[in-house]
Amino acid sequence: GTGHGVAVDWWSFGTLIFEMLVGTPPFYSRNLQTMYRAILHGELRFPSKMSKPTRSLLTGLLNRDATHRLGSNGGAKQIQRHAFFRSLDFKKVLTRGYEPSFKPQLQASDDTTNFDATFTSEPLEGSLHDPAELANVEASSDLFSSWTTCRPSADAADSQPNNPMHAPPLNRPARSDSQHSDWSAASGAGR
Repeated sequence: GTGHGVAVDWWSFGTLIFEMLVGTPPFYSRNLQTMYRAILHGELRFPSKMSKPTRSLLTGLLNRDATHRLGSNGGAKQIQRHAFFRSLDFKKVLTRGYEPSFKPQLQASDDTTNFDATFTSEPLEGSLHDPAELANVEASSDLFSSWTTCRPSADAADSQPNNPMHAPPLNRPARSDSQHSDWSAASGAGR
């Protein structure tokens, strides 16, 4: 097969936005085979109260045809011009000009008091358990510095090796039509 182009990143962006807004990924099912089939062939469904600009953005980002996916032809600028982002000043975002609505007060770089115990008490599967391996990762903190996706400089909190920035996946119940009777399918989504 061939590699993936930037369109796969726009799909991922769409799934991230969807999960942040809805609480579950699009096409989610506890059964992996069912979920995979839904990703490939299922209808993209939205809560009925979701705004038209949000539906439009997600429909564009989650278009199965990568050549017609939002961002695939016009790049990030095409997405930035979308109605969903109309009130957002991207220059202000890049210069960190927006004041966060919530800024947690941390006691230390590894302070996890803002994370529910559901997450902090789970075993760290897939993590580095061997202190020697962890030391190797910490020693190569500039491993990705040449990547164009990295910021040229990071805040002190961001650069701390023990910053708890990743939570394990949530165990969400599968959606069913009876649970989500107020959801509707996206018109023409997922073509």
